[in-house]
Amino acid sequence: MQLNRSLTIFGLLGLLGIGSMPQPTKQSWEKTLAQGFMYRMEVDLEAPRTVHAVRISPKAEGVRAIPALPGKNVFDSTATVGRGTMTRMTIEYDAFGAINADFFPFSADRSTGDPLGFMCSAGELISSPGRTRAVFAWGDEVSATGNVAFTGSLKVPGGTPIRINGVNEETGLNQVVLSSPMGGVALVRAPSTSVVLKTTTPKLPLDGEISATVESISADIASIPVGPDRLVLTAQGTAAPNLSALKPGTAVTISIKCTGFDWSKTPNAIGGGPNLLLKGETKITATEEGFGEAFSTTRHPRTAVGRTKDGDVWWVVVDGRSKHSVGASLAELAAIMKRLECVDAVNLDGGGSSSLTLGGSPVNRPSGGTERAVANGVVFQIPKSTGPAVKTVRLVKTAAGVQAFASDASGKTIPNAFVLWSASAGGWIDQTGMLRAIAGGTIKVSAWAGGQRADASIELQPAGN
Repeated sequence: MQLNRSLTIFGLLGLLGIGSMPQPTKQSWEKTLAQGFMYRMEVDLEAPRTVHAVRISPKAEGVRAIPALPGKNVFDSTATVGRGTMTRMTIEYDAFGAINADFFPFSADRSTGDPLGFMCSAGELISSPGRTRAVFAWGDEVSATGNVAFTGSLKVPGGTPIRINGVNEETGLNQVVLSSPMGGVALVRAPSTSVVLKTTTPKLPLDGEISATVESISADIASIPVGPDRLVLTAQGTAAPNLSALKPGTAVTISIKCTGFDWSKTPNAIGGGPNLLLKGETKITATEEGFGEAFSTTRHPRTAVGRTKDGDVWWVVVDGRSKHSVGASLAELAAIMKRLECVDAVNLDGGGSSSLTLGGSPVNRPSGGTERAVANGVVFQIPKSTGPAVKTVRLVKTAAGVQAFASDASGKTIPNAFVLWSASAGGWIDQTGMLRAIAGGTIKVSAWAGGQRADASIELQPAGN
């Protein structure tokens, strides 16, 4: 994980599209921001394609990747119904950065914060799998890919067990759903029955039972907040009468079993799909997981996660849908992950959802121009930096373009090897601090170094304007 200092003036001129000499078409930069945490940026002018990636060594002290939810709940009562940006999640979890994760219900009229696939954190079940799709799981020592099967039931003394179809999701037609405090709000449409349960163990296990007591029963309530030490069962349509027969004060048992991984070793997991690599070979399971051909073959912005044979984990975002970066097909994404020496890799939600925030700022270019509010992500925590802290940013116009410089409190320029650069939507900056305009206008440049961030703004127009 040594810093890549093989930068040349030709590479800078090539990135800016100026100069008459033959230009290198591919450049990459690697910056170790903490022991066991490295950021890599790649620019391929031929495609063209920009790749942003974070490599984590799980055994590194103080470095953690944590499954996370905006607002720390699946659903809430705001307009986004529980969704949020990676920048927001970075703040909420007091983290260094974040990357988007799973797909979620997405439509023009109503998108919600429900991850469509499996999710667990520190051994707590947060989202049950909606269908058999790829899952990436990890712990302090190991990581793995696979699939998860979920079964759940409500047991009443002397009665027939009632099947639970899902966890922390909007209740579907003729289904029963269990909502925990991590769900935030239980959502169900009429005709429905809702049962509030009181329990001393509201955290849902990945494999185990919970004892609870029926507190109240109601009908046709669309939204019920799930309070502390409470669980909520909701049933819709023909499944509603099964819960209506319960009585306040009745003791019940909830049984949950998730299979597919050794949860003692991998207590954290997120869903996505399809697989990209399995055991070192390209294995794209799009058809098996219900993804269409166009999803696989069309170049889009992409997000992915993969593990190396040494146990390191790569979290990757590929920019797309712009003339500066066209994105990637699933086959191209698999090739990127293999080039990063991954042996197993999983595709995650992409398109306008693809987002990577580090040091308090997005480092990639979300295709919609701004970060999209999504259902979940993974936040990165790293040890406190001991390097030189940035205080100010200077932007200097040169013959090659605009060069950014980061300075500490004494005014001394901080070497670029220790600076993480990012720019707002109107511009693009590489990891030497060289800035160029994309859409133009007021462009904010951010520098992170030594655990601090500093900003500066400049008015720029794209070349030729």
